[in-house]
Amino acid sequence: MDHYSAHSSAHAAALETDSEKYLGMAPWPVSNLLKSTKRKAVSDYEAPRKRIKISEEEIHLRYDQIKRPNALKRRLRDESEKALSPEIGNVFSDDKLPRKRTRISEEETLPTKHQIQVKLDRFPKRESKSLFSPRSAWALAKSLFKTKYKQQDQLGEGGCGSVYGGYRRFDKLPVAIKHVPKKNVVWTDADENGRQLSTEVAAMLKLEIERDRSIGRSAPISLLDWYDLKKELILVLERPVPAVDLSKYIEKNKKPLDENQAKIIIKQLVHAAKHLEDNKIFHRDIKPQNILIETGSEMPRLRLIDFGLSCFTDQTSDGCFYGTERFVPAEWLSEGVYNAGPATVWQVGAVLYETLHKKEFNSVKFVKNKRTISKRLSRDCRSFLKRCLTKNSGCR
Repeated sequence: MDHYSAHSSAHAAALETDSEKYLGMAPWPVSNLLKSTKRKAVSDYEAPRKRIKISEEEIHLRYDQIKRPNALKRRLRDESEKALSPEIGNVFSDDKLPRKRTRISEEETLPTKHQIQVKLDRFPKRESKSLFSPRSAWALAKSLFKTKYKQQDQLGEGGCGSVYGGYRRFDKLPVAIKHVPKKNVVWTDADENGRQLSTEVAAMLKLEIERDRSIGRSAPISLLDWYDLKKELILVLERPVPAVDLSKYIEKNKKPLDENQAKIIIKQLVHAAKHLEDNKIFHRDIKPQNILIETGSEMPRLRLIDFGLSCFTDQTSDGCFYGTERFVPAEWLSEGVYNAGPATVWQVGAVLYETLHKKEFNSVKFVKNKRTISKRLSRDCRSFLKRCLTKNSGCR
């Protein structure tokens, strides 16, 4: 250690003595300073090192990576930098000089973590496209729909959406394809997992449980598939062929139906409404346009469609009326009160009224006695109509 201190003091004295001479000299070319030569040992505690040639651009980088020397080395370096130019001083730091790489395998040197990160940073970062991201799910749903079904001409359009004809590709089964904009969808409450369904889908799925017990006798139309896209829902529904809605069925008859014909239809409608209520489902928009009549058999068969405004409770939580304005129940007009059960009975009466009269039913006009029950109808028929269309909802 004494030998090292004496050697360092001598070196410092030499630098101090010749500092004026060094400062007066022009800086040496860096290339001359960096020629690869071997030097003798500089201390007793460190093995000789081999100097390697490095580029000028690496000088500052390597210097920044050198660890701080101890106090004695720092003082010697500071004195040296006073005599040498900044560029040269950076090269001749007394700290550890670059070592020759040690081979760790016969083929190549293992890259450091820093080198790997530098290589990775050269590549632009791309947005992750997970298979389960919303955008991917929407695209997949649309692709599945187009693969499975063929959409054709438009059949109709309502307040909730548009309906098109089509067929299932593998067996040519006729289907109705309903497009419902998301802004028109009525949603169920979120379940414990935070998921929601449209009330239309939820109601029809609930009815599927009972449908197996009544194959061929279920009035509500079947839901075959549904697809949740970004801006709309697509519902694929059973499409009876041949069939027309009740309003066109009446028009085709060119006159009001007789009581026997009407009784066949209304009896099926009452059973369908009761079946829904037994399953805690209320359609809320029963009208001739939402009733299909299958005409392929001797006796017309009724099918109920469009559950877009359906609900699972008798009372609305928001106090609003859901349905077609001209079929609004009397209690809503007079008191602003709406209960789905009594409103269903009112709508059944309104449908029967239209099948037996030439004029369309209108709740406002009926309440104001501008629409009356025809006296040509039988007493039982008139009595049934009056009970359905009474202004007192508790008496229906």
